Formats: sequence, structure tokens, C-alpha cells
Amino acid sequence: MNKARRGVLALCLVIAVAAITCSGGGKSGGKYVLKYDRRKDSALKILDAHRSVVTRSVEGEETITDVSYRAKYNIEVYNAGSWGMRLDIVYNNWTMEIDDPELLRQPSFQFLPGKTVHVDVSPAGEVSEMTGFDKLPEIDIGPGADPIGEARFKNEIMDLFPGMPDGPVRRGDSWTVTRQFTEPIYDGEILFTARYEYTVGDETRESGRQCVQIDGTYTVEANGTAVRDGSEFAIALAGEGKQTVYFSDDMRMFVRVDEESHISGDARDGTGRVVGLQQKRERVAVVTF
Repeated sequence: MNKARRGVLALCLVIAVAAITCSGGGKSGGKYVLKYDRRKDSALKILDAHRSVVTRSVEGEETITDVSYRAKYNIEVYNAGSWGMRLDIVYNNWTMEIDDPELLRQPSFQFLPGKTVHVDVSPAGEVSEMTGFDKLPEIDIGPGADPIGEARFKNEIMDLFPGMPDGPVRRGDSWTVTRQFTEPIYDGEILFTARYEYTVGDETRESGRQCVQIDGTYTVEANGTAVRDGSEFAIALAGEGKQTVYFSDDMRMFVRVDEESHISGDARDGTGRVVGLQQKRERVAVVTF
């Protein structure tokens, strides 16, 4: 594989695995208090499954990379209060399959299960005080590509918790949330910005529990620069998505999140070479108690 093609594949893999990102707190007086409010010492499990299909076009030739991965987390609430929750998150399992004609091997996550990280989650779903991520193993995802490391694992955890409103809401009420994260790539980085608008929908049942359905739409932009094999790529992507969140009032945690998005744009190197990029992404997150 020549250096130019290897660099484009590596760029595609980073974009494919980058995540472009509820909880119920009871109903009072016809209003829902939607916040992350699990009790101390309570436990739950989250299965977070993604699929990204990235099409890259170079001089009229298209190549498709299909990436699927599943992360399983065992979570315990170490501490809790009006400020939010302190979570101990144990990696139960993580698997990834990459279908690409230029990929020589599949990534291995054999050293990840059993590793623990710690995060604070506010009632509105903001993640902070993230520790232990520097102890996680780096995962090789393919020839010429940067490994999955500390920044990627942090972004995945931040993406688990959709943003909630600051106060009580009724059916039909809406709120907005802006999320940003940076994905390092070679000698540069990509800044992802997602702007969400959520609306409270009907009560429904999901996974055997009474839930509040929250319907979300969002736009996403990604801009940055990457240097690979002597070529500098200016990256510009934009798109939109939708997210449906199901809350359980009694469990004070989402039961399920369904999400899909589509982004497109290009990467341009210093010689004027243009690599067209399109990504279709699907995600499902399921909680068990």
C-alpha cells in the first residue's frame, strides 16, 4: 500500500470511529424533572453499539469503510448528591470490526476488559473530573492510523449521556444543548461541534418500563488539520442527525437511546488534492439495571 493511500485510509478510520454525540427524575404537577439522579451504591450496565459507513472519493474512485463496534460498561454510583453522581465505570467488553479493502488486520481489545475509570456526571449530563483514562491500553486500529487512546475513550464516555434541561419541563417543551470534543489526529486535531434541540414527547413503554420519550435533532460540524506522510490535510465536514431518548421515571436513568446521522465534506492537502468524505452513522445504547 503506497503512503498516500495509507494516509487516506488512516484519516477515514479516525472519522469512522469518532462519536458525534437520559435520565428521568420523576413527574410533579404535570412536569417532568429530567435529571441524572441515581442513588449511591446503585448499579447498572450500558451496551453502546455503533456502526459507521464512510465513503471516500479520490479522483472519481470510491472506497467504503464499514466500522461496527460494541462497548459494554458495568457502572456503579460511588457517590451522589445534588451536584450529580460520581461513577466507577468498568470496561466489560469492547469489540470492533472494520470492513475495508486496504485493512490488513482487525483491532484487538483483549487488554481492555476489567479496566476502571472514574467520572462525575452532573444532573444535566455534563461529564467532568475524568480520571483513570491514562491507564487504559492504546488500541491499534490499522496500518498508518493513530491508535485509540485516552482522548477517544473520554469522548466515548461523554457521548453516553445526552444533555438534559436545567429545570422541570412539560410535554412539548424544548431545550438546546451544545457539545464539543477534540479528536487528535497525527500532528493535528479535529474539533467536533454538535448542537442539539430536544423536545419532550409522549409517555410510552420501552424494555418493559414506563418512559418519557424525548425527540432530538442536531447539526454537527467538524473542522481541523491533519499531517500525514508529508501532506497536510485541511478537513471540513458538516451534517445533521436525530436522537430519540427513552427515560424511566422510577430508575432516574435512560433506558434506551436511538441515533442516526449523516455528515459529508472533504479533506484537502497542500497540493490541491481533494478527498471527498461521507459518513452515515447509527447508534443504539441500552441500559439494564
